[in-house]
Amino acid sequence: MKRLKFIMGLMLSLMLAFTLFTPVSAFAEDEEPVGTPLPSLSDRSVYKIPKSISHHGWCVTYSNYYMLKRKSILMGSGKWDTIGPVELRGRTKHAKRYSFNRDGVTYSVGINWKTLKGKSTAAKGEFLRGLLKDHPEGIVIYGHHSQKDHDAHAVLAVSYDYDRGTFMVIDPVRNRSGKNVGIETIGSSSIGSLARITMYMFISGTSGEVQTQMIEKLKPKHPIASEFNYPVLMTEGSSYSIKGEVTSENKMSEVKVEILNEKGKAVQSEKVKPKSGSYDIGQLDDKFRFGDLEAGKYTYKITAKDKNGKETVLEKKFTVTNKSEMKIKDEAVPKKIKQGKSYTVAGKIYSNYALKNVTAKVIGEDGKAVFGSTARLANIYFYNLQNMDKDLKFSELEKGKYHYVVTATNKKGKETLVDKEFTVK
Repeated sequence: MKRLKFIMGLMLSLMLAFTLFTPVSAFAEDEEPVGTPLPSLSDRSVYKIPKSISHHGWCVTYSNYYMLKRKSILMGSGKWDTIGPVELRGRTKHAKRYSFNRDGVTYSVGINWKTLKGKSTAAKGEFLRGLLKDHPEGIVIYGHHSQKDHDAHAVLAVSYDYDRGTFMVIDPVRNRSGKNVGIETIGSSSIGSLARITMYMFISGTSGEVQTQMIEKLKPKHPIASEFNYPVLMTEGSSYSIKGEVTSENKMSEVKVEILNEKGKAVQSEKVKPKSGSYDIGQLDDKFRFGDLEAGKYTYKITAKDKNGKETVLEKKFTVTNKSEMKIKDEAVPKKIKQGKSYTVAGKIYSNYALKNVTAKVIGEDGKAVFGSTARLANIYFYNLQNMDKDLKFSELEKGKYHYVVTATNKKGKETLVDKEFTVK
């Protein structure tokens, strides 16, 4: 028996030694350990960067870092996390292109400096939307807040949300440890607006092939709306001011703005003949009397016509009520959280009366608030819960069951908008 144990022990030792000292190339490709499954592109942990990194001078590097990571994940690479941002430092500024090699794949990134400078916001939006269709990994967009170079910033644009009429981006500054908001609207990011963008970068080739992609025209091929607003929830008798720009590559023969009732019939309508490639919707603001609308459901619609035909550039539903009404949209509600992990709250609160305060809190099993945050407001009809994110420290919760509660108060009273149970494991 002792001899048998000795032989078995010797065999196990030899197997262990072979495993430790055999070169990786000795394993067949299909025998290589799979490891952790590829993450989802929506997983915000993919975009977390060290808190110690200053965003000054690093935003371009980290935006490229995000872009390469996303491309690697899309290509099915299990080694996406081996991309090192330090290796990108110095390659991403003041160049026409750069190449980055990782795991046998060369990513060629074309950099078009100031290509977008001087173009209208609508033209930039139309061009970038088209480019994103071919580049799901994203496009690095870069611009200046002022004339000073240190006021410039870069983020990675990854998609366009047609419902909200805005680009979704990943901002390095808002993804350092402790924040890590993941993907957000461009308006929530540090860059603030597409109007400031002067340059873009994208992966123009892989496996060593470099393609120069320059753009001759940055005008939309059909009429589009940009920088627009629209009502969501209104009180009967209240006013509202419209704004926005309609742009086309061709001269537009007609731009029409309408308010339609539930049956689709226009109750207010204005039509102009701009005979140019752009029109400022704000010029029609005094023609629309939102305060005259009776309680009900409506549609705010903008159409434009050029030589290619008629195009609906904006169509949004809204409600007019004679009662106090508050609602929350695009909310993120926790369900299961791993102990020690953070959670980013989200949600947009609308009220037809001015909001007095908004509160978000976490309540324990004993019915007492563990933590919370209250915003005191005045003459505000909209509130974004992301403003409270830094005060809601989900990572400090102990294991157990909790309730996430959001309430809002206007002059008509208090209303609970969210009350959901979640678990920390």
